[in-house]
Amino acid sequence: MAVADDMAELVNNTAAMDRTAATRYPGSIILFHSSEKIRDNRSDLCWDQIAAHGVDVHEIAGVHRALLRANVAEVGRRLKERLGQVHSDAKSVL
Repeated sequence: MAVADDMAELVNNTAAMDRTAATRYPGSIILFHSSEKIRDNRSDLCWDQIAAHGVDVHEIAGVHRALLRANVAEVGRRLKERLGQVHSDAKSVL
């Protein structure tokens, strides 16, 4: 049944992508993705085409479907660290 679920998710995601027009984002993007093999070999998954100031990629061990459930502590640690850096950068500009 997992293959049928994966196929249904792929069809739904593809339909959603077809309905959505991407626009340029003026900042940078923090991207968390699983270490699971993906179709696109680019680590930023083409988000650099949207983010004017680049993509900060963080690979998290595990599979995509369980990224936040199984590795929530690791994602939280990295997000907190990155947001701290952004906050420090913003303070130094002011």
